[in-house]
Amino acid sequence: MLDVSAILKITTEHKKHLYGAFLLIMGKVISRLLQTNYLFNSTLNPRVRFAPSPTGQLHIGGARTALFNYLFAQKNNGQFLIRIEDTDLERSKQEFTDQICESMTWLGLTWDEDLVYQSRRTDSYKETIHLLLQSGNVYRCFATKEALDKKREETGSYSYPGIWRDRNQTDIDTELEKGSPFTIRLNTPEEGGTSFNDMIHGDISVAHSEIDDFIIARSDGSPVYNLTNVVDDHDMGITHVIRGEDHISNTPKQILMYRALDWDVPTFAHLPMILGHDKKRLSKRHGATGVQSYRDEGYQPEALLNYLSLLGWNPGTEEEVMSISEIIKKFDLSKVHKKGAVFDEKKLNWISGLHLALQPNKDILSGIRKISVGWGTTKSNDFCNGVIDLMKSRSKSLVELVDQSDYYFNDPIEFDEKALRKSWKEDTPNMVGSIKQVLDSLEDWNSDTLQETMKSFMEENDFGFGKVMKPVRLALCGTINGPSLFSIMELIGKDASIRRIKHALDHLLIMNGIKTEAVNFIQKIIDNDNASGKWDNRVHTRFPPEPNGYLHIGHAKSICLNFGLAEKNNGKCNLRFDDTNPVKEEEEYIQSIIYDVKWLGFDWEDRLFYASDYFDQMHDFAVQLIQDGNAYVCDLTGDEIRETRGTLNEPGTESPFRNRSVDENLDLFDRMMKGEFGNGEKVLRAKIDMSNPNLNMRDPVLYRILHASHHRTGDKWCIYPMYDWAHGLEDSIEQITHSICTLEFEDHRPLYDWYLDQLGVYHPHQIEFARLNLNFTIMSKRKLKQLVDENHVEGWDDPRMPTISGLRRRGYTPESIRNFAEDVGVTKRDSIIDVIRLENALREDLNKRASRVMGVLNPLKVVITNYPDGETEMLEAINNPEDPSAGKRKIPFSREIFIEKSDFMEDPPRKFFRLGPGREVRLRYAYFITCHDLIKNGNGEIVELRCTYDPETKGGSASDGRKVKGTLHWVSVPHAVNAEIRLYDRLFLNKNPDKGGEFLQNLNSESCKTLSNSKLEPSLTDPENCTYQFERNGYFIKDEKDSNRGKLVFNRAVSLRDSWAKFLKQIGK
Repeated sequence: MLDVSAILKITTEHKKHLYGAFLLIMGKVISRLLQTNYLFNSTLNPRVRFAPSPTGQLHIGGARTALFNYLFAQKNNGQFLIRIEDTDLERSKQEFTDQICESMTWLGLTWDEDLVYQSRRTDSYKETIHLLLQSGNVYRCFATKEALDKKREETGSYSYPGIWRDRNQTDIDTELEKGSPFTIRLNTPEEGGTSFNDMIHGDISVAHSEIDDFIIARSDGSPVYNLTNVVDDHDMGITHVIRGEDHISNTPKQILMYRALDWDVPTFAHLPMILGHDKKRLSKRHGATGVQSYRDEGYQPEALLNYLSLLGWNPGTEEEVMSISEIIKKFDLSKVHKKGAVFDEKKLNWISGLHLALQPNKDILSGIRKISVGWGTTKSNDFCNGVIDLMKSRSKSLVELVDQSDYYFNDPIEFDEKALRKSWKEDTPNMVGSIKQVLDSLEDWNSDTLQETMKSFMEENDFGFGKVMKPVRLALCGTINGPSLFSIMELIGKDASIRRIKHALDHLLIMNGIKTEAVNFIQKIIDNDNASGKWDNRVHTRFPPEPNGYLHIGHAKSICLNFGLAEKNNGKCNLRFDDTNPVKEEEEYIQSIIYDVKWLGFDWEDRLFYASDYFDQMHDFAVQLIQDGNAYVCDLTGDEIRETRGTLNEPGTESPFRNRSVDENLDLFDRMMKGEFGNGEKVLRAKIDMSNPNLNMRDPVLYRILHASHHRTGDKWCIYPMYDWAHGLEDSIEQITHSICTLEFEDHRPLYDWYLDQLGVYHPHQIEFARLNLNFTIMSKRKLKQLVDENHVEGWDDPRMPTISGLRRRGYTPESIRNFAEDVGVTKRDSIIDVIRLENALREDLNKRASRVMGVLNPLKVVITNYPDGETEMLEAINNPEDPSAGKRKIPFSREIFIEKSDFMEDPPRKFFRLGPGREVRLRYAYFITCHDLIKNGNGEIVELRCTYDPETKGGSASDGRKVKGTLHWVSVPHAVNAEIRLYDRLFLNKNPDKGGEFLQNLNSESCKTLSNSKLEPSLTDPENCTYQFERNGYFIKDEKDSNRGKLVFNRAVSLRDSWAKFLKQIGK
């Protein structure tokens, strides 16, 4: 029989050992059950959650975590929930929450219950902390940081020493009465350990000796991450926690908290990390691309889900392209790898292309219309489907399909330069002309007939396939790449094919393999207009900025284009301010724009106009639209107008005020103008077509009520025109011939045309071109303003800003910017230009014009011991070797000079050709010197060199013919001019600062380095307002804003050569 008395004698120590043994046995039993998948089969209906923090967009790592949770829930008839971990009030934003939800919805990862916000659960955390305090499983810790540091120093351990773990209640009450701050710590068991079975990594055990009494609430009462997670997961009924493996270290602590609260412990699964090509973790803070970026680039959500599912999971088959239902069917957490998976963009593109090829055409067309409203609207749906049939198997995304299909809808006006040089030879026009005649005679225009005809032509003339087909494809498509040429020709039709070949013959005449005509597509339109007599051979353009910020380099391209076209064609270009929004416009911006355009070298003569000049005429035109039944006053709010606008797939809903009578509309519009209604109470809308596939045509707003004083018209108006209504009328009133806009206005052109056609007024031709996009550069005026307002830069003219005023202060010249604009050209397709091209344009310009001077940025003193003490010698220096007319100057040389610290090494390597002990170098325009001694300060730093000079080497050459490899610049100590030098570099570290939607995180902390002890030659005592070349250091300009009589400041415009790639490599980018 069992001896009860023996049991009663069991000591506390024995109890601990027995309890530990019991836990160990039960752990093994549970582990075995887990391995056999007994506990967690589909009948348990698991509840899982995805818990993003709204401090940025949903990136691919977070999307993979969300996906695996979703798959597990779907596979096991469970529920998938979302919790927003928004306790970081400074960084959490509602816009990021909205973006995360939008991305999840786009991916098809729908959740089963309302969102849970941590920020709304403060009471639950407080209650749990109170419950833990009552249970005795946690305690108040009043230890200060100083006390903890002292204890750690005494023990030699950084672990928490437990100094408040066993304090009596009297000590605690004393501290509470004093109001001493305290944290709350969990009382971790001193012996044993915590074990759990991870569904991916297997058994994991952590000894309690490795876990401090960790904090669960800070001294301000706020809960820490581990507590909020445990409370939230418990209250949400989460059965399985599936998250990244970076949370493994938190899991034992969270399990201890579950046990302290006597709550059921969920099952854990920790997913392997996603790695970049550098094998480093890919995350929001480490360059992971946002899901919305893939959406905006036209990737299929199914393709992205398919690829993400394969990142760390083995489906158990060789088949890699799967639908979401197939993935769910195969999904098994036990087949998730333990090691991290490398994110491979090429494989994503491959999978995306295969998914796109399998998509029904109607779904592809619907998707395209969401990202490119005007795509294919000039053609029938059958034509668009034909394009999709030919292109979907050749594209990885909808954006790529759109970009590569332009030639189906538009005749090529530009031709692939490289293909042109290879395929269009001197005899090519005659051959293509013969092909045109053969094709012109065809009656049956289909791919089979075209193929047989071309085959016969090649055989009869003994031409190879490439010799014929490449030039023909180039003429028809502008490129030599694409699907079946005969299918393309059948689709676009005979007339378009013949027309394109004729155009190529007219515009691509080649002499000696060189294209004779190199004009942009806008100039070609102008040439055609002039040839036909359109516009009476006038060319009249305009540059129409909004005065709501400073102009940037993108505007500079537009300025150069508009004024340049006018100049080239003996025309005119107006400067017009589109000042239709008084709330955002300032006189400061107007004056800066006027100065910038003049500085670039352009003259609008007497044609400086303002949109506000035409407010009366615009009002009268609006009245005309109302009288003609083409406009009405609408009482819907802005939100209601947006909600009833419809979508790309669904028509809009007509406003209930659409059918007001003309008289009522005239009366209401007059009362709007007189100020009888409040802001937003009414608008005037055009009556066009609420089912138009172009959303811009669905009864757009012409006027809104805005009780705001205007910088030119004062309080005369309380209704202001919308941009789309205003700018077409402005062009018409000013008799503009070619209204040149950027591509984002292409979808607005039908509206531009509709307004002018309905009014029966002069109608300019709107032409769109691709805006300038530079890598490492932000072009959004809103984001530039944010940089200024939040003091990330020192103002709109900060030399790191891409504003024209910033570039001017940096040292850029008008000529360099105009040359850059000419160099990048004008196209119809968006592309990203390397900022190196802008920097090189400045280098090329300054190399020809900049005066050379000597400036030592980081000075090291040199004493020439054998040079006469107190003597000064004037040496002759060349101002610009590229320009002999620039002449020469005199510079002083003395016994003491400064050289760059980087030009001396105490123990130089073999290929270091500058100064070192016993080494001889040349001083620019002066003598050879040899170092024979050096002096150090108390810190071991070299502060002075002792050298000798060779008097026979004046001018930099030795009479005995000996050579030296190193030439150093220098400045005479007694004649040196003190200066502060600012070394500016790129403002952003990432080629795409907007990547992930968090451009501020990509700011370059090294974008400005200030050197306060630089020494310049005396010719720079009172420098001119121009850019100099500091020999061997780069191009510099005096900062007119910060320099004064007591302080000379120079900004580096650009280095002598690009060193950016080397810098990125050094910082591990």
